[in-house]
Amino acid sequence: ISHQNDNLVVCLAEYFGNTRETTKALLGAFDRASDEHGQAQVIEAMFAIQMPESTDKLIEAIKEHAGKTKAKRGYSYYLLRLVGSVPETEKKKIEELIPTLPEDIADVATRYIV
Repeated sequence: ISHQNDNLVVCLAEYFGNTRETTKALLGAFDRASDEHGQAQVIEAMFAIQMPESTDKLIEAIKEHAGKTKAKRGYSYYLLRLVGSVPETEKKKIEELIPTLPEDIADVATRYIV
């Protein structure tokens, strides 16, 4: 982890589970993610170990990509598949997000929340 190898961070987090160290490492990996795939990989690991921050980071990433031009926001659709991983107690946050999204993305998000 000291080398900030994000692939290693994800693997170790999934192995060791939700600890203070894995939480800190995954939040750092999310902030360092250089592309959308790296960002999604970290969010998936967050959900896998049931990190409380996972839903907020997913929302942050969806908002970031939904705000791009229509030609460049397709990654929002990819991230929406992770909505199924959101705990029932957190679904309200996703429901509140939907009206803020562009209509085409909101339509897809609604399908995942149902």
